[in-house]
Amino acid sequence: MSTKKNKGYKQVSDVADVKAVLKKGLKLKKTYYIKVRGYKVINDKYIYTKYSSVAKVKTK
Repeated sequence: MSTKKNKGYKQVSDVADVKAVLKKGLKLKKTYYIKVRGYKVINDKYIYTKYSSVAKVKTK
């Protein structure tokens, strides 16, 4: 999640339900940009997918 579209992304959480992450700790009347990626553990190694396209979320 980031407040800028092209940089500054930080991992917020490692959960299956993204909506739960969005409901806590966000400032009001601010725009956030979110992208996600999946992963799978194979032989104790994390294998990641490509990042999704960026989604824009405005808080009320």
